[in-house]
Amino acid sequence: MAALQIVWFKRDLRIVDHRPLAAAAERGLVLPLYVVEPELWQQPDASERQWMFCQETLLELRQALADRGQPLVVRAGDVVQVLERARRQFGIDGLWSHEETGNGWTYQRDKRVGAWARRARHRLDGNPAVRGDAPDAQPQWLGQTLGGSDDGAHYAHAGRIAIAGGH
Repeated sequence: MAALQIVWFKRDLRIVDHRPLAAAAERGLVLPLYVVEPELWQQPDASERQWMFCQETLLELRQALADRGQPLVVRAGDVVQVLERARRQFGIDGLWSHEETGNGWTYQRDKRVGAWARRARHRLDGNPAVRGDAPDAQPQWLGQTLGGSDDGAHYAHAGRIAIAGGH
């Protein structure tokens, strides 16, 4: 399998006018990925209402991608660990995402992702995480796969996404 372009969906859970998705699709095989981060949802500014909205939006995103022949891969745990597992199993050519405005926790998480990508020599497009130096602590795996085993079967479905109107 060719190296993947991973589109990491964080808060912008749509495909319309999603520049990182469109740019990744122009470069090759795309793996749309959302990581449920338990620690994020334990932050003081997170609520059950927000999680319920996120779940609804993820279902809409999953359908929108399925309509284009592409599954949304959902994993739970630490995003650096999820990305590293994908890198080891399949190779990653690029990591694409919107730069989000969040809280201190998401800022630190994005710094860790940026540090991981630099160590792994991955292209970081859309400036998803390059915001400064990362701490030396190694992240730990926090959860299991959502919606099935983590045997890589969903990764095998990475493919080309047709984006109408260049979006």
